[in-house]
Amino acid sequence: MDVEGELDAPRPARHVTARWWAATIVLVSLPFVPLMTGAATAVHSDAQEYHLPLWRWIWHRIADGTSPFWGGFDFAGQNVPGIGQGAIFYPPNAIFAWSDTVAAFRWWTMAHVWLAASGAFLWSWSRWRSRPGAAVSGVVYALNGVFVLHFVHVNFTVALAWLPWLFLGLDLLMARWSAGRLAAFAVPLGMVALAGQPQMLWAALV
Repeated sequence: MDVEGELDAPRPARHVTARWWAATIVLVSLPFVPLMTGAATAVHSDAQEYHLPLWRWIWHRIADGTSPFWGGFDFAGQNVPGIGQGAIFYPPNAIFAWSDTVAAFRWWTMAHVWLAASGAFLWSWSRWRSRPGAAVSGVVYALNGVFVLHFVHVNFTVALAWLPWLFLGLDLLMARWSAGRLAAFAVPLGMVALAGQPQMLWAALV
């Protein structure tokens, strides 16, 4: 499961793998063409009623130079970093500071779909060296019901998108220790933690 073998492969072999990955991204994008073109929106249910208003409030406060750490919108106030759903320390959420919330969520969602598909593709390729198998893995993972149906629970979207990268990093680290391989494991684990969903963090750790 040594991905460096692919890096050392002849250039045509790398190009073939890249084309299979690109095909995977195209296939997982097809169901979301209305979303990407603005004809539809992923904003509904809990995302509309809770998550996105909270994220917009957090990141607009940060952009305005005011503290996002205490919110007065719930009873006597609330410790916002203590709200797991706020994902206040998750870096990609900064897009909500400067973009229209609906448009930001559109591309935030697609970025995590592509992240999930790419992670599943690379993890599968690393383990079994089958390009068609890696493509199937990427498509099935990025379009599976657990992932797609949790678009309304954005913290699950984050954690599920990073899980294949976490497993890839773990495989690499178990095969051979190095600082780079440790980072390949630690960064996805950190992103899962920053997603603010304790259930997914515990599942990932187990």
